[in-house]
Amino acid sequence: MKKSVLIGSTALVFLMSGAAAFADVTPEEVWENWKATATQGGTTITTQSEERDGDSLVITGVSMASSADPAAVSEGTIDEIVLTDLGDGTVEITQSESYSMVVTTPAMDGVEPPVAQTITVSVTAPGASTIVSGTVDAMSYDFTLPSLEASVVSAADAPDPVDVKVSAVNAVGSYLVEGTEPLTISGTFGADSMAVAIKGKDAAATTDVDMTAAIGAIETTFDAVILDQAKMEDVGAAIAEGFGFHFDTSYGATSFTLNVVEAGAPTAISGGLDSGSAKFGMDSTAFTYQTGSTGLNVTVSGADIPFPEVKLAIGESGFGLSMPTTPSDEPADFSFLAKIVDLSISDEIWGMLDPGAALPHDPASVIIDGKGTAKVTANIFAQDMMETGAPPGELLSFDLTQLLAKVAGAELTGTGAFTFDNTDLTTFSGMPAPTGKIDLKVTGANTLMDSLIAMGMMTQEDAMGARMMLSMFANPGAGADEFNSVLEFKDKGFFANGQRLQ
Repeated sequence: MKKSVLIGSTALVFLMSGAAAFADVTPEEVWENWKATATQGGTTITTQSEERDGDSLVITGVSMASSADPAAVSEGTIDEIVLTDLGDGTVEITQSESYSMVVTTPAMDGVEPPVAQTITVSVTAPGASTIVSGTVDAMSYDFTLPSLEASVVSAADAPDPVDVKVSAVNAVGSYLVEGTEPLTISGTFGADSMAVAIKGKDAAATTDVDMTAAIGAIETTFDAVILDQAKMEDVGAAIAEGFGFHFDTSYGATSFTLNVVEAGAPTAISGGLDSGSAKFGMDSTAFTYQTGSTGLNVTVSGADIPFPEVKLAIGESGFGLSMPTTPSDEPADFSFLAKIVDLSISDEIWGMLDPGAALPHDPASVIIDGKGTAKVTANIFAQDMMETGAPPGELLSFDLTQLLAKVAGAELTGTGAFTFDNTDLTTFSGMPAPTGKIDLKVTGANTLMDSLIAMGMMTQEDAMGARMMLSMFANPGAGADEFNSVLEFKDKGFFANGQRLQ
C-alpha cells in the first residue's frame, strides 16, 4: 500500500475531528502534541499566528498539507482554532464553523484522457466541541457535533464530475490516544441519523446518477495501532511490526433511492432495510471482513423492464471472511460465511417464469457456513506475496457447519468435516489429500423436476440423467421424495454411501 492511499484520509480525519487529536493539561501542550502527531501522519501544519488570550490559546490561519506521494496532494485550511484551559486539568477545543480541503490525485490507469482528479471537501459543524484530558502519553477526549454537513465536489472541468453530500445529527464520540510510535487509538462514535446524497455523470456513457440514503441509529467502535508513515510503504511488513486496525459498526432502519438515466432511458430503484452491520479488521493475527442486513426490500422500474415495477425482498443476508495473516508454526483459525435467507420476488416475475403456478413460490434461501484451520507460511499482505500469487500456507482442516439451499419446494442440507494431508499432493491432482465426510439430505428433488418438465423448462432426457446421478450418489430416505447421501474421502479414495468411486 502506497502512502498516497493515506493522504486524503489523514487530512480528512484532521478536519472531522474538530482539532481534537491530542491533549494534555495546557493548551500549549495540546497544540504541540497535535502538530507532532500530524507530522508523524505525513501532514505539515503552518499557522498565521498562535497567541494567548487569557485562558485560551488562539490559533489563526491553520493550513495543512499532505504530499507523501508527489503525485497526490491534499491541502486544507481552518480559519481559527481555540484551545481553552478549563482550569480542571482539561482543555476545550473549538474551531471555525466551516473549513475545507482540496485533494488532487494522479490520473487513473486506463482512463482516457489521463487527467488528474481534483475534489474539494467542505465541512460545516456548528457548535462542535471537544473536551480533552489526560497526559502526554495517554490522552482522552470526548466530542459532540450537534450537526455535521460535509460535501465532496469535483472540479468544474472534471470529465466525470461527482457531487457528494453527507450529514449527521447529534454525533458524539470518545477517544483514547496513547503513545507516539506506535500510536494507539481506540474509541466509539454514534449518531442519531445520517443522510447521503450523490450525483454523478459519466460523459462517455451519457449516464447520469442520482442517489440518496437515510440511515438511522449509527453505533461504531474502532481501534488502531499506527506506525510512522515511512513504515507503511509495505503493509505486510507494517503488520508484522504491529500495525493493525478494527472497525465495527451497526445501523438502524435505512431507506434509499437510485435514479439512473443512461442514453435517455431512466431506471429507478428504491428500497430500505431494517438494520445492518459491518466489521473490518486487520492485524498480525487475522484479517476479518463481515457484513449483514435484515429486512431488505427493493423496487425497480425502468424502460428496459417488461413490468411496471419489480420487487424483491431478503429477510436476512450476510457475508463473512476471517483468515490468519502472518506466518506461524501453530495452526490458525479461519472461517467463511455466505447467506441469503428468505429471498422472495414479486408476482410479476413469477408470472413470467411460472405462469401456470406449477412451482411453490415460497422464499428461497442459501447458506454456506464453514470454519477450519490452516498453517500460514507467508505474510499474505507482503508485497512479494501479492506479486507471486503463490499459496501462503497449508490447509489443515475444514468443517462445514451448515449447508442449505432451498428453492421452489426442494431443499438441500448438509454438514461435514475434513482434515488434509499436505504431504500428498498427487492423489487428488495437486490438492492436499482429504480425510473426512459430508452428510447430505435432499427433499423435493423429484417433484421439482416433474414441475420443470411440465413447464417446459426441462426435458425428460435431462431429468432422467439427473435422476441417475441422484441414485448414484444418494439413497432413498425415510420420507417421500427424500434422499440421503454420505460422501467420504478415506484411504486415498472417494466414496459415495460406502461405494468407492475413485
